[in-house]
Amino acid sequence: MINKKKKLDIKMNEIEQKYKSYDSIVMELTYRKELSSCLSSFVPFFLSIPFLFVYFVSRLSIYSTLLLIFLLFLCHFLVFTRFYTQQVFLRAHFLTLILTIGCIWSFTSPSIGLFTIILSIFHLSEYISVALWCPRTLTTASFLLNHSPQYHGAIIFAYVEYFLENYFLFPNGIPYSWLWICLGLTMVIRGEYLRKLAMYTAQQSFSHLIEERPNREHRLITHGIYQSYRHPSYVGWFWWACGTQILLANPLCFLLYLFSTWWFFADRIVYEEATLIRCYGSLYREYQKRVPVGIPFIKGCP
Repeated sequence: MINKKKKLDIKMNEIEQKYKSYDSIVMELTYRKELSSCLSSFVPFFLSIPFLFVYFVSRLSIYSTLLLIFLLFLCHFLVFTRFYTQQVFLRAHFLTLILTIGCIWSFTSPSIGLFTIILSIFHLSEYISVALWCPRTLTTASFLLNHSPQYHGAIIFAYVEYFLENYFLFPNGIPYSWLWICLGLTMVIRGEYLRKLAMYTAQQSFSHLIEERPNREHRLITHGIYQSYRHPSYVGWFWWACGTQILLANPLCFLLYLFSTWWFFADRIVYEEATLIRCYGSLYREYQKRVPVGIPFIKGCP
């Protein structure tokens, strides 16, 4: 009787392992398809480079160039959408189209063109990074396009301030514009590097959302970049946001981005660390004592 029970347990374990391996294979295939759906959107971007060159040498008008590029993206989407995950394919095409427009814009207005390129790369890279290093949380929300109404409003405000400044205050161009571009771009690149390094280091423990109860794959990450900052992805985003407005030479938006991102992370970090303390107790308390948050004047959960 005991032998029969043992054999039954062994068989049940074998079946359970098979189901687990089957689920992992399905998940692997799904996230690979979704990642390829995103990466394939770069095809029309590269195909549009000849149009960018022709526009640059003044052989095509801006309207003709934009129309041809839009038709190229539309044709690529309509022809190949059946082979990919449609919602991912659509969002990625939208972002690579914005990236292409940013490249065109940068020929005549470097600041606003670079800002547009930076925005599109940020959202595309967020999705790609999650797909590569933390596929269990991969959804269309990983593009962060639906971040919040406040985020969308801040982006619109940045464009509005830039155009109003250039039209009314500096019709001949902003003084020392290349200095602001270089300084802002340095901050943006540093911030983006920090954020992606944090995602790479955390791997499966990274999530865009605060998890009340971490899953079984979650670990307290204290090595790599997490030896320097408790929240390196937030530090990166903070400097990235401020850098975009220095690049545009937007004084009002710089102050808006500076204080709004600071308040957002000050509140979020306290809540997140309270969750981590519940999960890891004294282990996280010790980590708190050793390593700073990384954003000026934010102490974290007391």
